[in-house]
Amino acid sequence: MFCVLVRFEVLEGMESPFMEHWKAVTRELLKVGSLGSCLHQESGTTDIAYARWPTREMWQQERTMDPDLLQVRTAMGACCTSIDTMAELEAVSDLLVSQA
Repeated sequence: MFCVLVRFEVLEGMESPFMEHWKAVTRELLKVGSLGSCLHQESGTTDIAYARWPTREMWQQERTMDPDLLQVRTAMGACCTSIDTMAELEAVSDLLVSQA
C-alpha cells in the first residue's frame, strides 16, 4: 500500500468550490485505480488529504492524466494558492477501518 499526504492552501472564499473539485478529482482517480482519499481541515483555509494507492507505480502513472482528470484537477488547482506533496509513504502496517 502506498500513501501520499498533500497540503492545499485554499483561496479565501473558495472553500466550497475547492471541496467540490477535490471530490471530482478523487472520483476520477478511483476510476484509474486509486483506493480513495480523505480530506482533513488543518486550519481555516489549509486542508490536508491522505490518498491511498495499491502501489507507488500506480500513483506515478496517474500523472499521465486523461483529459477528464486534467480538467477537474485544473479547476481544483485554481481554488488554491499552493498544493504541496508533504510525504510519500509505504504502509508497513494498516489498521484503518472503513465506514463503508
